[in-house]
Amino acid sequence: GGFTTHSFPPFPGSTYTTISMAVTPTCLAFVSYERELYLLDMESNLELITHDYLGKKNTSAYASISFDQLIQFRNEAREKYGPNDFLQKKMYHVVDDIVKPICAQTNTSYARYLNPNGLHTEAFVTHCWGEPFGQFVESIEAAFKSRFHKPNLWICAFALVQGSGEVVQKQVDVPRLEDSPFVQALKQSKSFVVVRNPNVDIYSRVWCVCEVYFAKKFGFFPKSVDVVGPRSFSHAVSGCMDAESSNPKDKYTILRELMKEKFEVIEEIDGLIRKLRDISH
Repeated sequence: GGFTTHSFPPFPGSTYTTISMAVTPTCLAFVSYERELYLLDMESNLELITHDYLGKKNTSAYASISFDQLIQFRNEAREKYGPNDFLQKKMYHVVDDIVKPICAQTNTSYARYLNPNGLHTEAFVTHCWGEPFGQFVESIEAAFKSRFHKPNLWICAFALVQGSGEVVQKQVDVPRLEDSPFVQALKQSKSFVVVRNPNVDIYSRVWCVCEVYFAKKFGFFPKSVDVVGPRSFSHAVSGCMDAESSNPKDKYTILRELMKEKFEVIEEIDGLIRKLRDISH
């Protein structure tokens, strides 16, 4: 038989409605709305064949690295630079020196280089690149030090293909902000991890503001938010409309999205930003 496009009730073992199916003399195959491919044999044994059907694992939500991979990357970077120089290195240094060459060689992101089949996002990490890289990793360690299960981490430096400005911009230049890799990954995540640093107020950066906006929209506040790093900018008074971006187009796109909201929503985002700057951990 051939594939159909009719809807069917959920099959045993799947909570999802079927959107297409095929029948052979020995088995039945069906695809759920969650793009999972199942096989049901003649003895009613159900098997989930893949979550990757129709390319699901090619989405931004699967461009994560494991907690252990981040620790290993930190250790290798420290060995590369030497203990003293490593302390001075910021995120953009390790991206330029380590991540970009791998992206250029493999034509993929560092996360995909480590995990060719994809790794689903469990914790979305919001931060800025002016931070000391070693302190950034220490903050991540602090966030999950008491967790038995260490989550897979979506970190933009590893999730996007790093290269020239044009290469990066092409990945974030989407018709709707909701379709950006940042927002798509955040939507599929289980937690929102805010990593502050002593050098730069992360909420002076417009993408970090954008991530707070969507984290609120997706229901992460207050129970699924972790805040780590120093309270160095707890007295900062700037709001979301004051945030800057290295690319003016990004700032325009994000602020335009915020300005669609009622004034009360903007005030609420500013209130969340003040709390995130000030909260102790």
